[in-house]
Amino acid sequence: MKTIGKNILFSLIVIVGLFVILEGTQRVRYAFRHSPRHWLLYGLKPDVISSVREIFRYDVEKKGDYYKLMPGFSRNETPRGTQEMYVNLYGLRGPDFPLEKSPDVFRIAVLGGSSTFGAFNNDEETFPAILRHLLDARAGPGRFEVINAGLPGANPAMLRHLLREEILPLRPNLILIMSMYNHYTVTSEGDPRNRLALLRRFLESRSLLFLTLSEKLTYFTNKNSFLDRLYVQFSDYRGYMEEMVGVAKSSGVDVYLIKQPVLIKGEISKNLIADSMALERAWDRDFYVKVLTVIETLGRDQGLPVLDASTLTGVVHADMLYDAVHLTREGNEMIAREIFRELERSGPLARQ
Repeated sequence: MKTIGKNILFSLIVIVGLFVILEGTQRVRYAFRHSPRHWLLYGLKPDVISSVREIFRYDVEKKGDYYKLMPGFSRNETPRGTQEMYVNLYGLRGPDFPLEKSPDVFRIAVLGGSSTFGAFNNDEETFPAILRHLLDARAGPGRFEVINAGLPGANPAMLRHLLREEILPLRPNLILIMSMYNHYTVTSEGDPRNRLALLRRFLESRSLLFLTLSEKLTYFTNKNSFLDRLYVQFSDYRGYMEEMVGVAKSSGVDVYLIKQPVLIKGEISKNLIADSMALERAWDRDFYVKVLTVIETLGRDQGLPVLDASTLTGVVHADMLYDAVHLTREGNEMIAREIFRELERSGPLARQ
């Protein structure tokens, strides 16, 4: 019995030692390739706020189940150079605007993550800003307001709180939602309905080795078996999106959905930022189709316009991406034009 006990103890020591070596190797590997301080200290501050500060270099303010940016002008170093950014008094990117909307102003709010926010873009290169310029040219300055409510790292679970607490009180006439990618990467917000998912996210938030293994082994399903509960289900994503749509529509606000462009595995962008982790973060084509189908069916069931900015149709193609998900100015212009055309077809521009 003593021999068996010693063998078990020795085996455990070997396993723990191997894990420590692999964990350390992964941290050093990522530190050399990406943002050093964040990856070397990964898991010591396992929350979305610290991740946003370390990776995107933005100061943020925690607001319960979501966060906002700190107001003011700043210059931030990104993998493609210096970014100039202005955050308004509401903690959102873009110019200031009055709290009380004028009756003759059509206010549009755009919800999403760092692609909507414009993680590697200057203020006037984001697609909400480009859309504002297109609308000004068509209807005259001041007739339309476009609020960039994209936040780095934000996912649908977080955006539903931002919508209720911050966006609807601004009385928008129209809400655009482009939020697909972040729901299927690791998030800091635990799902209280699923203890297994909480355990997985706890381990992912503290171990870089577990995080990278989990990303490579993750699969998505609508099944409800024991193992399936370890991962985010398509029904979770649709549920969060439905909640946002329902809250907006109950307030008399129209909603458009946007199929988000992402890099597909096997594709290479000429604008790819070196060491951007783009290829590791790229999506499998079949999985991308399934997520886009969720958006399509949600739009059909809710009677909503669905704008196709996906990289499958070529509306936005790989060369319009800096990495797996963040857009060049050309990519932002393409999305802005797609939105503008829909506003001409079925929105306020069609009624002029």
